[in-house]
Amino acid sequence: VQLIYLQQSYLGIPVYNCIQVIALQNGKAVSVKGSRVAKIAEKAGLTDSTPVVSAGEAVSAAARELKIKQPVQIAVLRTDSRNRQVEFAPSGISRENITSRLFWVPTADGKVYMAWQVKILPQNSNAFWLVLVNAGDQTILGKDDLTLSCDWSRPQYETRIPAAREVPRSNPYGRSAQVVNSSRYRVIPF
Repeated sequence: VQLIYLQQSYLGIPVYNCIQVIALQNGKAVSVKGSRVAKIAEKAGLTDSTPVVSAGEAVSAAARELKIKQPVQIAVLRTDSRNRQVEFAPSGISRENITSRLFWVPTADGKVYMAWQVKILPQNSNAFWLVLVNAGDQTILGKDDLTLSCDWSRPQYETRIPAAREVPRSNPYGRSAQVVNSSRYRVIPF
C-alpha cells in the first residue's frame, strides 16, 4: 500500500486542516479521505498573499487572548524567505520558542481568512496553545489547547477498549480500506 498526502494551498499558503489522504494498492486508489475547500479564491476574497498583520503582532494578539503578559520585545530567531513562518524567542512569556505560520482558515460561515497560527506554551502553565489570529485585523478565529489531562482518580471516566483482534495480512487496514484517515489506540492500565 502506498499513501499519498495532499495539502491544499492557495497563493502558496496552506489551507488549515485540508489534507487529503489517498491509499493506492496495486496502482489503484482504494481510499480517498480528507477535505478540500471548493472555490477558495471566491471564499477568501483576496488575490494577494501579503498579510496586513505581522507575525509579531499576531503573537501579541495571541498573548492578549490567553491573558498572559504582553512581551516587551519579541526577538525573531528564524524566518522563511517569504516571512510566512517565523520563529521567535520565548520573550519571557513562553517556555519554548514561539512560532507563527501563515494559513488560510475556513470558518463555519463559509468564508476563508488568512490567519497566523501562533504556537505558544505560556509560562506557569501546562497548556500548549494554537491560536488562529486573523492576518487582516487581529481578531481571534479560534484557539485549541493541545494539552490533554487525565484524572486517574475518577474511574467513572474510564473507557473500556475491546480486546485487540487479529488483522488479516491481506488487508493492513482491518475491516476495510475506508479507515486510512482514522487512528486506533490500545490503552493499557498502569
